[in-house]
Amino acid sequence: MLSLPFVKDASVVGVADSRWGEVVGCVLVLKDEDYKLELKELRDSLRNELANYKIPQKMKIYDTEIPRSAMMKVDKKSLIKQAFLVS
Repeated sequence: MLSLPFVKDASVVGVADSRWGEVVGCVLVLKDEDYKLELKELRDSLRNELANYKIPQKMKIYDTEIPRSAMMKVDKKSLIKQAFLVS
């Protein structure tokens, strides 16, 4: 996803799902805050690059920086709580 011209930062995480247990989710930070990204447009562009089961089922556009640890790794637990409202 980082190869897409409008994406500044991205992270892929496992998100709890009542049907499947867990599904692929992603959080994107856009380069231009005014860019209106349609999630369908994003899914369509990913279909050319990824197998269908690898395409995120849940997507969020984040307006702030993705939380990172002191080692600059994505703080996935914090990100899941913030972006997908999971406790």
